[in-house]
Amino acid sequence: MTNPYVIILAFFAAGGAATMIYGWSNITTAQKRARWPSATGAIAAYASADSSPDMQSKISFLFRVEGREYRANMSVTPAIAAALNNSFEMGQTIDLRYDPAHPETAVVAVSQTRGDWMVIAVGLAAAIFGAIAIITHS
Repeated sequence: MTNPYVIILAFFAAGGAATMIYGWSNITTAQKRARWPSATGAIAAYASADSSPDMQSKISFLFRVEGREYRANMSVTPAIAAALNNSFEMGQTIDLRYDPAHPETAVVAVSQTRGDWMVIAVGLAAAIFGAIAIITHS
């Protein structure tokens, strides 16, 4: 009969693996966006995380690509808002990157943080711990 703890440990290891995949997906998406063309835009609206039920700051900005004006909206976590110095004011100029295939999709230019890699590290640690525990308790 299978030890019931092995089932729990298998879920723990699988959760760690899923966390690693999620972290890797975030990093590859950020790297892809870093290769998008850059543009200069202006803040059209900003709502801080304090006024939002989902604890995310909302930024709306206007920018031009090949003479056409676009408006993009972006939600950012408090950590990203802090990295951007929480200094958003109407009309403020910002650097952004836009998807050349869909210019209406744009993000405020933000570099990766150590937290991006931490998600992978925590997932890896959980997966390894779970796998070792399964092997030793089987």
